[in-house]
Amino acid sequence: MKRLLAFAACGLMLAPGTPALAWGSMTVPIPYIGNFNTHGCIAETAYAFVEKDPAFNSAMFPAEADVTGHEGVNVHVKGAGPDSEGSTNYAEHYYNPRNGEGSAPDSVAKYFSDLAYRNTGRQKGAAWSAHFLGDMSVPFHTHGMWGNEVRAAMASNPAALDLPPKVTGDRTILSHPFTGLLSNHSADFKVEAQRFLAATGGLAYQDWFDPWYWNGPDALPYQGSSHITWEGWAPECPPTPVSQYSSLWPGNPPPAFGNPIVPMAEVVRAFAKANARSTVASEADFLANEGEGEDQAATSVATLWRASFSGLRTDQSYTFDQASLADPNATPLAEVRGRLGNFARETARGVQVRLRVVSGACRVKTSATPDIQTYGAAPTGVRAFGDWKVEVPRGSPCRLIIEAIGAYSATPDLEIGWKNFDVTPPNATPPPPSSDCNCKPGDLMCHTLCHHNAGTPAP
Repeated sequence: MKRLLAFAACGLMLAPGTPALAWGSMTVPIPYIGNFNTHGCIAETAYAFVEKDPAFNSAMFPAEADVTGHEGVNVHVKGAGPDSEGSTNYAEHYYNPRNGEGSAPDSVAKYFSDLAYRNTGRQKGAAWSAHFLGDMSVPFHTHGMWGNEVRAAMASNPAALDLPPKVTGDRTILSHPFTGLLSNHSADFKVEAQRFLAATGGLAYQDWFDPWYWNGPDALPYQGSSHITWEGWAPECPPTPVSQYSSLWPGNPPPAFGNPIVPMAEVVRAFAKANARSTVASEADFLANEGEGEDQAATSVATLWRASFSGLRTDQSYTFDQASLADPNATPLAEVRGRLGNFARETARGVQVRLRVVSGACRVKTSATPDIQTYGAAPTGVRAFGDWKVEVPRGSPCRLIIEAIGAYSATPDLEIGWKNFDVTPPNATPPPPSSDCNCKPGDLMCHTLCHHNAGTPAP
């Protein structure tokens, strides 16, 4: 009864032109009914699993309250979440793997990048990337076509709009999610297109036509549609905890020094598409049991978030060569010794550690100690590794970064850990904490490396 009331309340509160509240994202509880914030519940379920991962570090990932604070809308369909009317394009909530159209995979990758770069938008990045990825486990978000295509088709032939299965999916199971309540829909979606055009008004963000969002009875064309009625019956929260990372994960990109977030964002984009394909393949099951899609969504969100940080950590210590300090004609020489930590549950392969200068006049003496040193396989744990000689001009402090990369085959992982640190010769003033590390404008990875350490291994 609670879910039936939720369906009625949720449907009746939607205004014409409002995008579907995917499984519900309403944060204001309705008396005797409850919240509709299924996306928030999915995020909480995913967070509970990720924070138990041994590689999780609260310094590397936003707090749960900061993530869920960027999800949800109120009864007026306004709020911090991406379902807030006008805050996102309709197509960002859809991807149709049958015709390769829709913007959801791009938006998942975009907001994942904000999370991984740890910039000022990382809390929103965590929430919104999770939301758009969660949409890929909703059967009704894996169908449809571009709104402009509908407008053009109706302008050329207003008498009919025959849509193929690659747009509508299987009409025998999508015409109405509750068997027997309505007859199967024909291939002609002229009425739905007319309702869409009348309600949206051609605004730029109203760029996607979901035929199953407009097929309700005349009195309730959108509130009584297949899409909204099915979502109204979805459970409030995922029924089971996340127990493993998603088998749909395409695998991490090959680790490399530089900017790992760009290739990882491409993997994330492919992951979102894989979720949509899985939903289409399991469409009948997902329609009959909303919990199956919610389980897929929660598992996939946990996987997405885990890929935004690494189990690799680095740390270091340094000492100055006393003879070089005593000789006024010599450049002081520092010896930097590294520590490598692997906090993932699996061994990292092909591990390399690099020391480089990012600010100041210091110089790694690569003739004596290569800047990149190879470790090979690194099992779980912390060990000493890496030894570098660094020239540190007198009176010239500098900032260095010690980085480690390594491959994980079974764990979604950013595959790079780092720590930046200052080397200060005697009689020099340490650089200010706000040093920009000589980052070029727009170089987000440089900013990330210089200002956000990726954790420090335990002693």
